[in-house]
Formats: sequence, structure tokens, C-alpha cells
Amino acid sequence: MGVLGSRRGCRLGRNGNSPHTGNRIVGCGPTTTEPHGPCVVPAHGLARQEQSLPNTVISQRLRIFTNFVVLCSITCVAILHIVRAELNPVSHRLSEYANGPYGWMMTAAFITLGGGVMALGLTVWAGRGQDKHRWIILATALLAAVGTLLSGMFKTGDSDFSELVHSRASAVAVVAMVALALTSSVPFERRAVHPQRDPVGAGLALTAAVLTLISPALHHTRWTGLSQRLLWVALLTWLLRTVWQYRSAPEQPQQLRE
Repeated sequence: MGVLGSRRGCRLGRNGNSPHTGNRIVGCGPTTTEPHGPCVVPAHGLARQEQSLPNTVISQRLRIFTNFVVLCSITCVAILHIVRAELNPVSHRLSEYANGPYGWMMTAAFITLGGGVMALGLTVWAGRGQDKHRWIILATALLAAVGTLLSGMFKTGDSDFSELVHSRASAVAVVAMVALALTSSVPFERRAVHPQRDPVGAGLALTAAVLTLISPALHHTRWTGLSQRLLWVALLTWLLRTVWQYRSAPEQPQQLRE
């Protein structure tokens, strides 16, 4: 509650002043005169709405940025499937597109995806309020973003060191993003702090987790490219759906602090 210097609506003393140096307190009830304290006048929540406006604008811009960069990443990979048709998508992994005349496009896909994952993590983190899992969401989003960026910076096949960094970073990015999806969409507790339920998002997160578990077994087979693409289709579909869910969710009323 805020305090404003005013004598209107208060009981005045002999000298025309309030019997106490207390001032008008902005609350939620009708105007009353306290015998031993300041008086309370009604407030209509205008100040609180103005205070929440910057957070709403920032969240909206994060969602727009996430959609834009993720769609740019998907577009780059889709074009690579056309211009690099000699690479069979069933048996060749996505990172192989980074080598060759259009390698910059795959690097751009990695970098934009990393930025989109980080922006999504910030959006979900901000929308969870006092949820105790919100810091886990932010940490996994940061880890996934860093892993994705390192995967784009270090190409596979350039050198032994570059191959090692790319392989480890890609694995960390996938595991962290799956953890982000599970923590954000799957209700592990009966009473979740976040009121919004998304069974489809939870199903996509669980599907990505299953594909991640079977991916190592298919890594050195002719199905390695297909398994990797199915995994990323599940993750990117979850990502875009989560952004849309936070866009269409109604704003939750904020409780006034005493």
C-alpha cells in the first residue's frame, strides 16, 4: 500500500491538521476514519496495472522473438534438405549439413535455435510466478542454449577437437532441452503452481524423452538421421506450441500485497 500526503476524508484536529502525522493510505476499502491511525481511501488498482505493463510487454516481445528465430532455424534446415539432396536424410545427421558450400546456413540454424530456446526459457520462467521449479526451467534453458550455440560454432569433421566439442555440446543441448520440456509441461506434482494444463505439450515432451533414450542405439545405424529428425520435430513442435500457449493464456490477476 502506498502513502500519499493528504488531509481529504480525514478527521481534522483543532489546528486543521490530522490528529496524527499519518497520511492517506491507498487500500481497497471505502473511506474510513480511524480513531488512532491514518484513514483509508479506495484505490482502483491503476498503479498496479501500470507497474505490470513493462513485464507484459517484455513477455510479449520474448514470444515474438522466439517464434521468429525458431522459424528462421526451421526454414534454414528445410532449405538445406533441398540444396543438399545428395545427403540422405534417413542415414545422414543434421550436423553434416554444416560441411560444404551451404555450411553457413546450418550454423545460422544452430545459432537462431539457441537464441529461441533461451527466450522461451525466460518466457516460461517469468510466467511461473512463485513456482519452485522456475529456476530449474531457467537453468535448463540456459544450458540448452549454450549447447546449441557451441554445436554451431564447432563443426563436425573439422578436427578431432571440433568433433569432440560438437558431439558433447549437441548431447548436452538435447538432454537439457528435453529436461526443459518435461519440467515445463509434465505435472510431476498433484498440485502444480502453474494453473494451465497442456496434455498435448506433455505428450510431446514425453515423446522427445523416449526418442532421446533410443537415439544412442541408432546412432551408428542407417537410421541415425531419421531418429535425430524425429527427435527434433518433437522438440520444435513442443517449443512452438509452448510459445503459443503462453500467448493465448489469460493474464492471471495479481494479489495485492498488504
